[in-house]
Amino acid sequence: MKDFTIIMITIVVILFASCKKEPLVAPLEENNENSPNITSLELEVLGFVNTLRSNGCNCGNLVFPAVEELYWNDLLDEASEMHVKDMYDNNFVSHYGSDGSTPSDRLNKVDYEFFFNGENIAKGPPTAEIVIQEFHKSPSHCATMMNENYTHLGIAKLEKYWVLNFAKPRN
Repeated sequence: MKDFTIIMITIVVILFASCKKEPLVAPLEENNENSPNITSLELEVLGFVNTLRSNGCNCGNLVFPAVEELYWNDLLDEASEMHVKDMYDNNFVSHYGSDGSTPSDRLNKVDYEFFFNGENIAKGPPTAEIVIQEFHKSPSHCATMMNENYTHLGIAKLEKYWVLNFAKPRN
């Protein structure tokens, strides 16, 4: 029984350390599927998210294995930009827009036909690295970043506001 306990403790320590040992690294340029307009900040966020995804990590009590990296998508970026501007202009933080729109509504508005979608929002973190670290600390935001169903990402930042839209296209 003592050997079993030691083995289980070792496994738990390894699992909990899985995300923290790997530093966030620079993004991969090849994940810019249709993005001549991607900014350096957006590229940096994409890289940080893909580092988590490629290493696998723990989101609260859930262990996520490594999953495919995300690709940039300009339509998701457009939806993110719409929502971050709305939150900034109207001084609020919510997945619902000031007009009552949902993340799905905003993706439909930019003609992104999705099968799955999710959204992470924040107010406050000053850098790409810090916003991803904060999302990683939140089990629900972390699970969104690690969701294997998502293939695309769009990102917007305006002052202290952040919006990340994740999705998988219908086709």
